[in-house]
Amino acid sequence: MQDTTLAGYSKVLELELVVDAGYFRFRDPTTGQILPDYHEMTAMRDDAEARAQAAEARVAELERRLDDLGDGGSPP
Repeated sequence: MQDTTLAGYSKVLELELVVDAGYFRFRDPTTGQILPDYHEMTAMRDDAEARAQAAEARVAELERRLDDLGDGGSPP
């Protein structure tokens, strides 16, 4: 668990409010995990989009190679 100080609890959100490295953050009391902030979520989203684009490009390349084999890669 990270070195944090409990600052409060939201009954509505069912999350703890903690101070982590001088910043208020939300923490899941069940797992102890600090929830990502806006900037962390944006970076995670950007990484996921980049991975998805790379996978789509790889699929397109493999499909092109199959087409180059003739008849979609089916044996004669």
